[in-house]
Amino acid sequence: MIRRLDTQSLQCIQVILAERSNGIMIDVMGDRIFRKDPGDKWQVDAFSTKFGEPLANVPLRIKIANWVQPDSYCGPNNTIPFNQPADAVKYSNMTTSNEHGVAVFHFTGKSPRRPRRILDGQLYFFDILADVNHPATSNEPIAVHMYDDFRVSEGGPTWHQDIYPIFKLYANMFPSMTNIINLACYEDVRRKTKLINMTMSLPFTDPGYMPVTRDLSGQKRQAILKWLEKPKVGKPVPSSLEELKKNLQIALEFELSTIPPYLTALFSIKKDHNTAVASILRSIVIDEMLHMTLVANILNSICGNPILDDVGVIPKYPSKLPGGVHPHLTVSLGRLSKGLIEDVFMKIEEPDDTLPITWRDEIFEGRLSEEKVHHHNNTIGQFTKGRYGSHSLTLIRLMKTYSNVERVTCRSPRMTGTATSMKSRFL
Repeated sequence: MIRRLDTQSLQCIQVILAERSNGIMIDVMGDRIFRKDPGDKWQVDAFSTKFGEPLANVPLRIKIANWVQPDSYCGPNNTIPFNQPADAVKYSNMTTSNEHGVAVFHFTGKSPRRPRRILDGQLYFFDILADVNHPATSNEPIAVHMYDDFRVSEGGPTWHQDIYPIFKLYANMFPSMTNIINLACYEDVRRKTKLINMTMSLPFTDPGYMPVTRDLSGQKRQAILKWLEKPKVGKPVPSSLEELKKNLQIALEFELSTIPPYLTALFSIKKDHNTAVASILRSIVIDEMLHMTLVANILNSICGNPILDDVGVIPKYPSKLPGGVHPHLTVSLGRLSKGLIEDVFMKIEEPDDTLPITWRDEIFEGRLSEEKVHHHNNTIGQFTKGRYGSHSLTLIRLMKTYSNVERVTCRSPRMTGTATSMKSRFL
């Protein structure tokens, strides 16, 4: 017992730390933190003691911990509660300690079905409790990161369909790493496959293991290692409605990321100064808002779910552009200057002229094949042609496939509107 005493009377003023009055302690032997893929099975060994001696024949049970989640950056109404869905982690609810005071709990996991959207899987916390005759609770909870199920494209993993969506999140999380490797750039990753393969093949406990956050699921890690053996770029043309939704979400994030740089430059101009320049910047911002709204409306029209309020989607600066556009360009927020216009804005708006001006008409008329659509996004022109062009091809194909279906009823859209309605809020 640790007590605080009065300096004069030496009487106890406060008990700071003390053993439980009944002397019972319950805790976990070995690991209490787990990262698991769907289908994994594991066990947790717990022990019970009384005044340091093994306590046998004590009924112990598992209970979901009352773990309080802090509010997200988007406010208290945008948090995703832990421990949900509850059926993703199943466990033996009660067991009895043996003669050595040890009890074993068995766990089985399955995919939590993406409750956190951008972030992989869900977090679960569990306490171990003794029965009413031996009241005690484990000091720290058991923590489980249960990953979502991950399936690679038919024919093996490719950059566009499987690897880029994973690497993009790490490129956003560690922008300072771009001096070593730009994980959002296919060409840079392709040149450094040996380095990535070496760091990702190390033991999980090795200090050099990547990713350093240890939050990559086993299924995704195996998919990346398999892709590194044969790094196929793949085609950005989505072959299904679900892939189209994913690509439209990337396009939405790209359009969103271009708005803050232009807005910041616009707001740096003093009132009634450089009115012509301010007018041009204002029109560009409105255009970018229109592009973002159009993408969101298309996503809503195919029963998608435009996501703008997630920590993984909200742009952070300085950063790279989503979608692998200008992989070597770092976009920062700053006051308007010639350098900003030449080094950032002109690069963002760089066109692509490798196809005739009639390429849009050829797509909608079915005269332009997927092979002629660019598969690289080194400029915004290539991104527009490659992503949006391929999306047009997919929409046409899907419309033909489902031409006999009268109507698809979607849930309430998360984002609809026009550039005008957005302009009234920001400009």
